Amino acid sequence: MQPTTIYFVRHGEVLDRKSIVYARLPRFRLSERGLKEAEITAQFLKRERIGVIYSSPMLRARQTAQIIGSYHPDAPLHRSTYLNEIKTGYQGVTRAEMQKIDWDFYGKPLSADDETREQILARLQQQLRLTLRRHAGQKVVWVAHGDLVIIFTLWGRGQPLTELQQFKGANYIGHASVTKFVFDAAHTLPISVEYFDPPKEASPHS
Repeated sequence: MQPTTIYFVRHGEVLDRKSIVYARLPRFRLSERGLKEAEITAQFLKRERIGVIYSSPMLRARQTAQIIGSYHPDAPLHRSTYLNEIKTGYQGVTRAEMQKIDWDFYGKPLSADDETREQILARLQQQLRLTLRRHAGQKVVWVAHGDLVIIFTLWGRGQPLTELQQFKGANYIGHASVTKFVFDAAHTLPISVEYFDPPKEASPHS
């Protein structure tokens, strides 16, 4: 059987006039730059034979997924709660306040309901099981959020989830970046993990 490939895409830049942690707040859409970033990534993936696209329910992720899907009209587009943004009590807090705690959602939770890194990984593994069961041997796109991509990458590389904190700030993954995971028939850990950040200065129509 052919390997199963997952292209895990972070959404494009968001229009955030209040400069807050929007998390699961509704109606946060892509900025003009974010739309261009999503288009560039869609161009990056257009030659791949994508079988299906899964998206977080959040608007910014759905917009990104729709742009990618425009190049793959035969690929169904599904929303998945497994790919939803993190659940955090910091939702609505200003970015300036978050910088004071180094964006450490997990080490300094505000609420007993705040998701842990392990809980996020568990739902991503649910999405993985669904993907491998329904789309074995295909190329699949997931569109979601930065922390989710990093947590799944750390797991895929056998690294501690606590290393997520090292990605905060300047080391964070790019908007509309793509992390490629390849799984063989064993379906344990991926056999390869590669990160791609298509040049955002390129013309979206080049």
